Amino acid sequence: MGQGRSQLKNFLYFLNSIGAKRPIKFSYVEAQVVGGRCPRGAREILMECVDNVPWEDKELALKRILEGHSNPAVHRLLERTNEWALAQGPLNASQLKLLGLLKGLLRPADYLFLERPEQDLEVADLELFSSALEGHIRSTSQVVFISGQEDGPWASLFSKRVERGPTMEFKLCPASSEVGHLRFQLPPGAPVKKIA
Repeated sequence: MGQGRSQLKNFLYFLNSIGAKRPIKFSYVEAQVVGGRCPRGAREILMECVDNVPWEDKELALKRILEGHSNPAVHRLLERTNEWALAQGPLNASQLKLLGLLKGLLRPADYLFLERPEQDLEVADLELFSSALEGHIRSTSQVVFISGQEDGPWASLFSKRVERGPTMEFKLCPASSEVGHLRFQLPPGAPVKKIA
């Protein structure tokens, strides 16, 4: 849990250092699934991505958000979550993680920060989410940040890498991709220092 908080702090410090417009509208999906199993249904969890709407109107608002998505992989992810809802059993760690990642893609925000999105995902879910993320990056103006392994499954999707130097300044480095979004990458064990 502490590692995730450091990653989130560094993400916010970086946005502050580049003068991101306030208020900062971002969606964050942490690396670890808390609790491992959840008795709530997949649909109820997805409805959490609809902000500022009374609970009784969330189903309709979620339907409108989903209708606005032209990314076929997002719709395949949704079909997968509907299968879980029909099974009516508790959700495992991979299902919970995939729901969290889907909520991240659906929630309206200027920035999306995914902390080690591959963690806890089964192979089939990882492939499905990879496809959805690639389509999301290509079809939206949202800036996507990912912390994780340098050679992780997301490396080909990003054109820049953000590193934190020994004096704690942020530095943009090239990455091997044509897609115009950032990858958020920090050296292991880098201490957190507030950027003025």
